[in-house]
Amino acid sequence: MTGGLDFDRYCSEIPAQTTALAAAITGADLTVGVPSCPGWNVGQLVRHRADATLALGQPYTLERAVAIDAIDEWMELGSLPMHFDVHPWMRELLGRDRTLHFHATDTDAGDAAEWVADLTGDVLAWRRAHEKCAVAVRGPVVELLLVVYRRRSPGDGTVEVLGDAKLLDFWLERVSFG
Repeated sequence: MTGGLDFDRYCSEIPAQTTALAAAITGADLTVGVPSCPGWNVGQLVRHRADATLALGQPYTLERAVAIDAIDEWMELGSLPMHFDVHPWMRELLGRDRTLHFHATDTDAGDAAEWVADLTGDVLAWRRAHEKCAVAVRGPVVELLLVVYRRRSPGDGTVEVLGDAKLLDFWLERVSFG
């Protein structure tokens, strides 16, 4: 057998296979376990595949609901206290008046499509909320996700940045998982 798929082929196959998977499970019980992925259910697997698709900047048919879920997961992972041990420079984020509000403009999910990253305490924290913050980022939920994933620049016109844009840039520089 020859070598695996090259990077470009992976990038094209992830969205195609994710869309095919979503079509195949339409109407299925998403809480059913996946034997080949212990501890995962069908819904988690589909969201994970869709997260990968969106991270590549590719469209996905369930993008709004999946993007909301992906931002939740990203905020949760990004606020784990262990990041201070692995990435000590993340402590530089903490400080007075350091709050960021992300607001999806293309969904009627209310607070479910709004997030606050709160850097004012001893740890990074997040919550779903509509609050006045030092910086607000508004736009379609998929575009918000791509900004958070650093696949889109907040200044490219796909989202609106209100307030302290330098705080947003500072946060984006330090919350990567790489």
